[in-house]
Amino acid sequence: MQLRWKSTDVNVNKPMRARGGLPICQNRCARGEVIMNARLLAEKDKCADPLQRGVDLYKSFRNNALPKILIGGLIGTVLSREEWASLFINIAKYRPRSLESPPFFSSLNGEVISRCYCDPTLRQLFNQSDGLAIDGMSAVFASRIFASRRIPERAATTDLFHNVARLAERNGTTMYLLGASAEQNRRAADAIRRRYPNLQILGQHHGYFTTAESEGIVCDIDRLGPDIVWIAMGVPREQEFCIRHQHALKNVGLLKTSGGLFDFLSGLRTRAPQWMQIAGLEWLHRLYLEPTRLFARYAVTNIVALWLLITRTRSL
Repeated sequence: MQLRWKSTDVNVNKPMRARGGLPICQNRCARGEVIMNARLLAEKDKCADPLQRGVDLYKSFRNNALPKILIGGLIGTVLSREEWASLFINIAKYRPRSLESPPFFSSLNGEVISRCYCDPTLRQLFNQSDGLAIDGMSAVFASRIFASRRIPERAATTDLFHNVARLAERNGTTMYLLGASAEQNRRAADAIRRRYPNLQILGQHHGYFTTAESEGIVCDIDRLGPDIVWIAMGVPREQEFCIRHQHALKNVGLLKTSGGLFDFLSGLRTRAPQWMQIAGLEWLHRLYLEPTRLFARYAVTNIVALWLLITRTRSL
């Protein structure tokens, strides 16, 4: 008996069709084109001019719409270092001078979180800032565990300064250095000029001045009208200075508290190895260098900060 196979008319030149009606090959090509376009757009956005990005951030800042997070009981601003730098440059460029007081920005880390919890007066000083940069890997880790809005990276002032300086060179943004000892201030300014030869430092002054002397220093800064004043006098003195003298510095672009920035710029102090910074262990490096001064402080603040980061961190 001869078996006969039922013939099916299959046209090999006719493309098979998917459910949507398009030929499968065209369907795949279309999906591939969408994916490729998405990648190109992402790459374009990634490579966008940071100064243009800063214009959008400046508009958000003026509308009080920058992304925020409650971190250890304090409200931090969720920006990368490049975004902070772009924001600073554009505030300096577009903020109406002489019409309003300059904004002042500070930073928070585990020690600040702990101290603000224990001292309501200090907490009020930080709450009066126009934005708190996240200077602490413990806060970055806490945002990834306890909040839907994640902090992209640590924005330590010692790192952030260089992001700002690179953009400032390109944009002609000017600076003033206030704080530390006269020698440390001078050495910091010299180091900045060597590394960023096109950066304009309009003036500088050490941080060891009396209340009576502060009025003359403030008048001199306002007369020079720098775009950014870096204030390195330690907590809480630098926050108190900003709040007390904002109204008299209307020709200034913005104020940024800086802690021990000038010590690092001048070479007096060194940073922890990169792996310790990434792991959130820079405090351990500082403890190793200054055990007598820091042991008792860290023994208390680290425990309190850890508890606050666990219990008082959430998206806003």
